[in-house]
Amino acid sequence: MSRELFLRIVNALEVDPYFQQRQDAVGRLSFSPIQKCTAAVRQLAYGTSADCCDEYLRIGESTALECLKKFCKAVVPGHEVAVHFLANNSHHTRGYYLTDGIYPDWPVFVKSFQFSNDEKKRRFKEMQEAARKDVERAFGVLQARWGGNASNFDGDDGEGPSSTPQTQFNSGAPPEFAAYLARNASLKDARLHARLRDDLVEHIWARFGPVDP
Repeated sequence: MSRELFLRIVNALEVDPYFQQRQDAVGRLSFSPIQKCTAAVRQLAYGTSADCCDEYLRIGESTALECLKKFCKAVVPGHEVAVHFLANNSHHTRGYYLTDGIYPDWPVFVKSFQFSNDEKKRRFKEMQEAARKDVERAFGVLQARWGGNASNFDGDDGEGPSSTPQTQFNSGAPPEFAAYLARNASLKDARLHARLRDDLVEHIWARFGPVDP
């Protein structure tokens, strides 16, 4: 896994309170997000036991296992996390997956261009495909380690199904249902898909410039 990809994963996971560094009552700092993610990734990548993290990261066996559980749950696709970022001076509020052309034109998928004579789009195509391969290699570790099913590592840590908030529906037209319909429609909006990709094309061009000769 490249350093850049690892740090992006760390930054994304910092929205989870578990991965945030805190102080205890006497002012001692807890383990940093990088330490926790490193403990998880080392166990996944090398198949090492949890107690091996003690010497390298000063993290005990039980904490290393907890890091691994939290990390695996956090990276399982299908859970929409609040994301805010700017691209081409446009504000976007949803994360996305880098995909190939077989996926639908939804704003949660950012696809490459099949063919293009436009220099900006060619630059985007190069960057998108390189980043996608990097991600595929990284998550290939998870697939090889857990047989492609992250639920195989769903330990009992007190956060089972009962911890998931359940939406309560009343008679009539509940606002929760209206919000669900609006959110579902926006997930399939091809116009948002095109706008996001166009913004990313311009963002990458402004930051990295033409394709290297």
